[in-house]
Amino acid sequence: KDLERCCEYGNGLSSADASVELFWTVVRELPESKKRKLLLFCTGSDRVPILGLKALKFVLAKSLAPPDHLPTANICINQLNWPEYPSLDVARTRLLAALEHHAGFGFR
Repeated sequence: KDLERCCEYGNGLSSADASVELFWTVVRELPESKKRKLLLFCTGSDRVPILGLKALKFVLAKSLAPPDHLPTANICINQLNWPEYPSLDVARTRLLAALEHHAGFGFR
């Protein structure tokens, strides 16, 4: 919930958008291990900053990619690029796939 409270929105996205609600619904239901993977995917670190998540400038930005694409991240600016998914199931599937197949700066 701290991440949700301190989140900023980019590329025309706002907290009132349906795609944002889908994102936070998926995030709220994730187990702690997946939340750490989300943090790693978006920031390059699975650790909460010493001053807490409120010290992290996390940006959820609208992606113009079609809904068959996975979300992407720009870890240097702590930004998750989130496509407009048509349903909660699609949003969940795409986010979990991105988290599971994330290799960071290396290759798998």
